[in-house]
Formats: sequence, structure tokens, C-alpha cells
Amino acid sequence: MRRIETWFRQNTAAPKKSVHQGQISSPFVGQIMPLIRSVTPRTRPFIYIILPSVRFGGFLRAQRGVTLVEMMITLTIFAILGAWALPNFRQTLLNHGTTARANEFLADLNFARSEALKRSMVVEVCVPNAAQTGCNYAGTWSTGRITGVRDPALAPGVLDVLRVREPLSAARTLRDPINLYTSVSFDNSGLATFESSGGIGPGAITAVFTICHDRNNDAVMDPEVGREIRISPTGGSKVISPVSLAVGC
Repeated sequence: MRRIETWFRQNTAAPKKSVHQGQISSPFVGQIMPLIRSVTPRTRPFIYIILPSVRFGGFLRAQRGVTLVEMMITLTIFAILGAWALPNFRQTLLNHGTTARANEFLADLNFARSEALKRSMVVEVCVPNAAQTGCNYAGTWSTGRITGVRDPALAPGVLDVLRVREPLSAARTLRDPINLYTSVSFDNSGLATFESSGGIGPGAITAVFTICHDRNNDAVMDPEVGREIRISPTGGSKVISPVSLAVGC
């Protein structure tokens, strides 16, 4: 029993100062600096590095350039890639431009048909005359096109113009290679009628217009980069790619 009391007094006595450190000794759970706390961080983030990596011994390191051989190899690789990609890029531009022109013509046809149904009047898409006030049935689509209403209140041959399109570039053509139609009109029922200098075409025929491009700059229109615009007598229209050999440019 005395041994237990002696051990209890020794372990519960006031803490003693450490001889070596000059600090009061305490149990492990009572350390002044817990293990989860550190005065200075063990690691530093990358952004707190004092000296940049480009410095060495207090001076900037010399930057190594490229040699003439390396530059020539790089230029050769770029030349090969450019020679391979340039024709494909040009072909893509041609297809995009031709498709855009075909979609414009299709939009004019759909606009004319919707206006004819809305106004209950004949609306016409045709080759314009010099004043762009009416149709020139003996002309060509290279001079542009207009969309207008055949208003009985106006003079014969004069349209109430709703839309004007500029001519295509010299490298592109818009034409009807089969019947040479220069006018497409829609009545109040949405039915289509085609007309040229020779008069009004038969009502049961589908008109085929083509937009072609001179791909090789040799004054020959290439049907491979062309588009067909087919217009049925019922007034429906669509774009087909490319131009069929039976139709041509």
C-alpha cells in the first residue's frame, strides 16, 4: 500500500524543469507545440520559389536558338503540308460559295411563292431589265434577278419589286441549260409557271436551273462543283449536288 501511495505522489507532483532544455516537462498530450502545428512549412508552393529557373549563379542563362539546318527542315515541312492542303482548301471554298449562291436562289423562289399565297397575286422571279422595274425574257441570269408582284394597277411589264439580287461573279453562272427559262412565276395557288423569250413553257415540266463554277480558270464551267435547283410545277423546289452530266452547265 505504501508503494502505491509513493508512486502516486511522485507522478502527481508539480512538474520539474528540464535540465537540458530549461523547459517544464509535461506529458505527451501536453506538449507546447502540438504535432499538427509547425513554425515553418516543410514544403513551399511553386509560386513562392524565390529564384526563377532561368537564373543560374545570379546571371541569366544564355538562350539557345535554332540552327540553319533546323530552320530549313521546319520550312520544308510547312511547304509540304501547304502544298497538300491548299488544293483541298480551295475546293472547299468553291463548294461553299456555290452552295451559298444556290441557297440564295432557292430562298428567292420560296419567298416569291409565299408572297403569292399571301397576296393572292402572281409573284415572279426573273431576269431584270436595265431599269430593274420588270422582266427581260430575252436576257440572261448573269445580269442578276429581281422578285416582284404583277400588280394589275401597274403598267404592263412593270413589277412591284420586292427584292433585287446582284449579278454573280464572272466565274459563276446561273442558267437553265435545257429550256433557257428566264422567269419563274407563282400564282395565288402556289403553282409555278416558267417563261422565256419563246413564251410560257408547258405546265407539266420541271424546270432545272444550274449554278456552276469555272474551277480551273479555263472558261469551262465544271459540273462537279455545281448545284442543281429543280422547280416542280406544283411550286416545290430543292437543291441537288453536284450537277448531273445529263443536265450539264
